[in-house]
Amino acid sequence: MVTKLIKDLLNESIIEEPWRTNADSLWIVLPITKVPSKDRTYILFSEFKDKISVKEIGIVGKVEVQNQSDSSVFFKAGEVLIGTTQERAIVNSQIVESQEKRELEVVCIHRSRGLNYGSSFTYGGYTPYEVHK
Repeated sequence: MVTKLIKDLLNESIIEEPWRTNADSLWIVLPITKVPSKDRTYILFSEFKDKISVKEIGIVGKVEVQNQSDSSVFFKAGEVLIGTTQERAIVNSQIVESQEKRELEVVCIHRSRGLNYGSSFTYGGYTPYEVHK
């Protein structure tokens, strides 16, 4: 029974990149996400990164996103944005419609580098709630 449950879970899931809470930790987190439903009317930022532009606008608490796809895109609170400047985490979950440009509220999660107006960000995984609350 347990074997069947594990097989069913793995058939309906995607195993994401494992991560540690810090370099000294013996624990790892292995994110397992559900395979997207075909009935959804939106896509996740993590599923469609190449059609989404995320840019630095010179304000630590905001980034500009432009959805260049033909679908609505869901940005989940806690998703990490990695770029040449400070890494950020999205504060509030929201949907950006097709061809829409919008500013998203973010929180800095890596302060050792300065801002670089116009530089790009890429999807960098997910951060625990304690980091982006």
